[in-house]
Amino acid sequence: DRVVDVLASAAGVVAVFDRPRQQGPAIRGTGCALSTAIATRWHAGASLVEATGDAIEWLDDARRRAVPAMTVPSAPV
Repeated sequence: DRVVDVLASAAGVVAVFDRPRQQGPAIRGTGCALSTAIATRWHAGASLVEATGDAIEWLDDARRRAVPAMTVPSAPV
């Protein structure tokens, strides 16, 4: 089972981020956290592709380290 995120522009696909699906608890706010991490890295001078890749890695790592108190069993992943 894999996750594929695609960064695209009006001109087409810019980058594909393909990795194994990470099993774990459903954590609320991951989309907001990801978009904030991308914006932060991009604002700091990374290219959009680099910022997106870094943010995905950061969020995957944060999800791996999540504690049960941060999870909501009924929330979608």
